[in-house]
Amino acid sequence: PFGHNQSQATILEENTILKATEVQFANKPTVSNEAK
Repeated sequence: PFGHNQSQATILEENTILKATEVQFANKPTVSNEAK
């Protein structure tokens, strides 16, 4: 996720959210049997 391990102040100062224009997802997310 965008801004992971950053404080709210750091996210604001570095414009992390404004730069977050693309999210990459895994092609096939693995789901454990417990999760099913």
